[in-house]
Amino acid sequence: MNKQFSRIVLSGILATGVALCGAAPTFAQGGGGGGRGRMDPDAQLQQYTQKYNLTADQQAQIKPLLQDQATKSAALRADQNADPQDRRTKMMALRADTNTKIRAILTADQQKQWDTDQAAMQ
Repeated sequence: MNKQFSRIVLSGILATGVALCGAAPTFAQGGGGGGRGRMDPDAQLQQYTQKYNLTADQQAQIKPLLQDQATKSAALRADQNADPQDRRTKMMALRADTNTKIRAILTADQQKQWDTDQAAMQ
């Protein structure tokens, strides 16, 4: 009985370890911690580069926009004194502003895909 109990406990510990190790890359990429869809600027840029086939020049123009958005978003999230609805409104305005600036950098074909993707997210 003790041997069987030990095996069950060890199996549980092993399963927990495997589950935690599997989640580690998610946290390292900024996808963990309960932040819905929150990615770091580098991961966003990589995703946009693949999806919209961005040129090096476009990447250089978009990266600071994503970094600025991330910095301002973090500041908004950190402000615990702000009204939640006000914070949400400011976050949405920040995203909309960043999206408008990114769209202006894209080519006409990229803009069509961007618009389709943005509409799908709504």
